[in-house]
Amino acid sequence: MLRSLRHLTRVPDKLALFSLARDLRAQSRLLALAALQSAGVLEQLDEPCALEALVETADVREPRVLEHLLELGVRVGALRRRSGAYVARSRLARALAGRPDHPLASMLQEASTYHHEVFDRLPERLAGAPPSAACITNVTIPH
Repeated sequence: MLRSLRHLTRVPDKLALFSLARDLRAQSRLLALAALQSAGVLEQLDEPCALEALVETADVREPRVLEHLLELGVRVGALRRRSGAYVARSRLARALAGRPDHPLASMLQEASTYHHEVFDRLPERLAGAPPSAACITNVTIPH
């Protein structure tokens, strides 16, 4: 890891490096929110909620994993933690918290699952592999 960090300090185009860091933060925020939503946790974060309460109500069997996910949400600006309680912070998180049927919820899941698989398999498709059940055959990118 230190070797990788050392290489990053030598990148000549620092603006490109900062751009990548910004984009990774945005991607991490979306993926963290999607995971919290799928686990039934995000819907409870419309009000401050302690880890223990989230573990009980979402039927979580790995509290440490949930704690790490919540802390990731805090670090990327999606959540806020005060006095040991977590609550939605970002505009998207606040829109989805307490509203699992919100129209944006399905878009978030699509972006984190379907689109990920499509782009993950795209190099194989370009090399001639047949499409998977979830992969589309024609990718159209709007201009």
